[in-house]
Amino acid sequence: MFRFDTHVHTDETSHCGKVPAKEMVRLYAEAGYSGFVMTDHYNRHSMSVHGCETPEQEIETFLKGYRAAKAYGDEIGFDVLFGMELQPDGAYNEYLLYGITEEFFYAHPHIYEEDLLTLRRLANENGILIFQAHPYRPGLTRAMPGFLDGVEVFNGNPRHNSQNHLALMYATQHKLLQCSGSDAHQVEDIGRGGLLTRERITDLATLKRILKEGSGELIRND
Repeated sequence: MFRFDTHVHTDETSHCGKVPAKEMVRLYAEAGYSGFVMTDHYNRHSMSVHGCETPEQEIETFLKGYRAAKAYGDEIGFDVLFGMELQPDGAYNEYLLYGITEEFFYAHPHIYEEDLLTLRRLANENGILIFQAHPYRPGLTRAMPGFLDGVEVFNGNPRHNSQNHLALMYATQHKLLQCSGSDAHQVEDIGRGGLLTRERITDLATLKRILKEGSGELIRND
């Protein structure tokens, strides 16, 4: 069986991340995980914190954490996939994008400027799955089910009240796909969530298929 996390951040890219990418990979490997999808924050505020002024600067800044993690992961045999936690302008809700590629990101800079309807269309056209992250945290609202593929029904971040039981009820009620993620920002967050699978997740196609099939057991380490 393989352990794979679906929600991880780096110090290089996410302004709230406290663990450098290489260290995050090392710690996850030591925790018995075979890989994770890097879902650093992408929103107007996070990019302004880094002083980005052009789309090109934003893209390179956003990719910094992923590329560092991927390079070290390749060295030690740990699978690092590209993903994103997107917060659109004018909203507090955040969405985990699975299946997004660097090529798509270069073609659609400033994607946080798009509304959810446009994001849904782009996702359909490019084979991207949209999961709402921690939808029951205080201050957030649930997206209409038709805009989503799935819901993060377990968020392992210990510093937030994500009310995971309500997220699970929402996903079940609306027949949405389900995922579990550690939402790792600090060392204490590592390995609190993810998927337990019989098949090793080594690429985006496999990740998307397992999420669609629901064949991965959800890891919940409260």
